[in-house]
Amino acid sequence: MARSAQPDRRALWVAAAVLAGTIVVGVLVVAVITPTDIIPRPDEGRPPRSPGQRGGWEQLATLAAVVAGLAAVGTLVWRSSRRAKEHASMPQVANPPDPKGDRDAQKDRRPQPG
Repeated sequence: MARSAQPDRRALWVAAAVLAGTIVVGVLVVAVITPTDIIPRPDEGRPPRSPGQRGGWEQLATLAAVVAGLAAVGTLVWRSSRRAKEHASMPQVANPPDPKGDRDAQKDRRPQPG
């Protein structure tokens, strides 16, 4: 009797349980060992001393530029969709008039090849 190439289901479940248990134990160990003051509480920090630090003017200027860019894109999309909607609601003309005049008259004025 030849053994199949597929692994046993019980072995897969045992491997999955060992992996999940290892992850859970690792997370618990790290949570117990790590000091609790690693993340400062609100208003415990110091004010920014240089423009590149968190909360400095460069960061706020970047935020303002991103918000302005998103507002510009949103406005352009809204305006474009409004124009498309107005264009779609206009009645369609079967044969629009030629803005340069009568086409047959222009054909007569063209020089004939010859």
